[in-house]
Amino acid sequence: MEANLEFSSSLPSELWIEIFYKINSFTQLEQCSLVSQRWKKLAESVIFNRNITLTDDIDARAFVNYFTSNKEKRGRIKYLTMMPQYVPLGSFNEVLSLALTRNMEFFNGAVEGVEFFKVLLGIVGYKSKFKKLKTIPSAWTYSNVYDKLLYVFRNTLVDVKVNIRRPLFDKKVRWDTLRRLDKLKNLKSFSFNSYIHNIEETESILKNCNFLEELTIHLSLKNEIKNAHDIYIWMEENVKRNFTLKYLRVKVGQTYHSYLIDYLMYKYPNVKVVVIDNLPFKEAWGTYVTTDFMDVSDINSVLDKTKKVSYYKLECGVLEYKVNDMVAPTVSNQERSSTVARSASLEMYYRNSFTDLRETYVYKD
Repeated sequence: MEANLEFSSSLPSELWIEIFYKINSFTQLEQCSLVSQRWKKLAESVIFNRNITLTDDIDARAFVNYFTSNKEKRGRIKYLTMMPQYVPLGSFNEVLSLALTRNMEFFNGAVEGVEFFKVLLGIVGYKSKFKKLKTIPSAWTYSNVYDKLLYVFRNTLVDVKVNIRRPLFDKKVRWDTLRRLDKLKNLKSFSFNSYIHNIEETESILKNCNFLEELTIHLSLKNEIKNAHDIYIWMEENVKRNFTLKYLRVKVGQTYHSYLIDYLMYKYPNVKVVVIDNLPFKEAWGTYVTTDFMDVSDINSVLDKTKKVSYYKLECGVLEYKVNDMVAPTVSNQERSSTVARSASLEMYYRNSFTDLRETYVYKD
C-alpha cells in the first residue's frame, strides 16, 4: 500500500488529471478524492471543470452525499448531465435542490416524469433568477409543466430538445410556449422529435424559430403525399423561410418520405451542412426505432434534393446483395461528378439478415 502511494505521489499532476478525466463515474471520482489531499485537489479540479454525468441512482446518491457535506462547493457546478435509466427517479429528485445554483450554465440530459420537472419549476419559480442557464434536460414526454419551464427560461435558453410521443387527446393541454418559440430570444439550436406531428403542424412550430442555426428533426410520418406538386403549392403558400440555419440533421425514422426533405430544403435555403440519418436508433426512454433499408432510387432522391448544399452526409441501411447497385449509381455515376467539387461525403452501411456486421463506404473529394 505504501509503495503504491509512493508511486502515485511521484507521478506529475498533469498525468493524474488526464487519468481522472477518463473516469466517467461521479462515484469513482468522489472515491478518488478521498485517497489523499493531493488527489482530492486534482479530482475536484476535474469534477468542476467538465461535465458531471449521472446515469444511475448510485451516482445520484453519491452526488447528494458529497454536496450535502460540501454545500460551499455547490456554486462551482456549471455543467451537469442527468440520464436516469429507470423510473422512479429516486435520488435524482434530490440532486436538483443541490445542483441548481445561479452559476449553472449547462444542465443537460433526458428525464422521465412530470414530477421531476414540477420539482425543478418549484425551485426556479415563475421568475427565473438563473441568468446563465443555457440548457435544461429534455423530457421523455412533453407536458404543460415542461412548456412552462421553457417560458421561465425564455431569456437564457440557447438549446432546446422536445420529445412528443402521445396524441393530443387531452383538452387540458396548453403548450403556449411550444407554439410561440419566438419568445425564446436566444434560441439557436432546436431538436424536434415528434411521433404525432405532420408537416403542416411542424411548420406551425418551426415558423416561430426565427434565428435558428442548428436543427435536428425526427417525424414519424405515416403517409406519403401522393402528388408531389401539392407539396410545392403548399410550401409556397404557407412556409415561412428561415435564412439563418446552417446545420440540419434529419433522422428519417421508419420510412423515408421524400417530401420531408423537399420541405426542409425549401424552408432553409442557406443551410450549409445536411446530415440524413436513416439508421436504427434508440430513444432516451429505451425504445428502438427500426428503419427501412434504402433503395438506390431513394438514395438518388436524397442526393438530388441536397445537391445545392456545401456538405452532406447520408447514413443509411443497405441490403448486402444490393451494395454494388448502391455504390455504382451513387458514387461512380458521371452525372454525380459535381459532387467532387463540393466537399461532400456519402456513408452507406449494409448488413445481412444473419449478422450485425456492418461495412462502411465513404466517398470524399
